[in-house]
Amino acid sequence: MRLTLVLCLTMLVFGASVTSVAGLNANQVTDDDLNWIALVVVASGYLVQDMNNITAAANNLDFDALSYSCALLYGHADTAKKMGDGYTVSSQYRSTKREFDYALDDCKTAALYGYEGAEERDADKLTLATQYLARATEHIQKSMEYMPDN
Repeated sequence: MRLTLVLCLTMLVFGASVTSVAGLNANQVTDDDLNWIALVVVASGYLVQDMNNITAAANNLDFDALSYSCALLYGHADTAKKMGDGYTVSSQYRSTKREFDYALDDCKTAALYGYEGAEERDADKLTLATQYLARATEHIQKSMEYMPDN
């Protein structure tokens, strides 16, 4: 039995985007695989919105909105990470999951530096936040490269 699942993972980090579509064979994926993929799709929506808000706040030099948006990003990334830890994906998804987990960790670190940088008006911390968001984007790209094609 063939099940087609469309996975649209869009992550916008300061203008960078990643989209992947994968067809999955129902005989080859586990419930945890499907549940983890669903989590990624839902979590990505929150992360994209948070990053859009961070970008807008940074562009407007709105430090209150920036710190608030960073706090939201941290919470959403942390929740996604904790929920994802509850799934044991099959071997074909382990590399994808590992890279997405790294991206979530980098989002959390970026959010912490971004929050502190906005609160303290610290350019060095804001630069670190930007660097961690760039790393998160790299991990998401790797995650999509590892996504099985079957």
